[in-house]
Amino acid sequence: MYAIRRHKRIALPATASLTVKGGPRVQSLQTMVADISLSGIGVYSDHAITVGKEIAMDIYFVSSDGSLKSTSVEGNSHYVRRIRDIYYVGIHFKEDLAPEKQPLLYECLMVLLKCQCN
Repeated sequence: MYAIRRHKRIALPATASLTVKGGPRVQSLQTMVADISLSGIGVYSDHAITVGKEIAMDIYFVSSDGSLKSTSVEGNSHYVRRIRDIYYVGIHFKEDLAPEKQPLLYECLMVLLKCQCN
């Protein structure tokens, strides 16, 4: 049974560089963002990530002014689902995205959420 989400997830054309910690070696992965909310992100990866791993990520996205931007966020892998030859990885942020800490990504999400409501 799935828990009810606290925040709406929205599609975001973006990529994310993940650094997976907590194993015998640090694992670095390039992923494509599937969706994002204020409290988490879903990414497509060529590699599975064990649930519960600590993850540092840099998210690369197009800001509201049309330029490529990035922001850093930390979280934990929450679930992994294999879809043929790739994996969908759900990551819960350690702290919700906030305008004080991730101003450009937060603004981008607010613009996209407003567009979805109209």
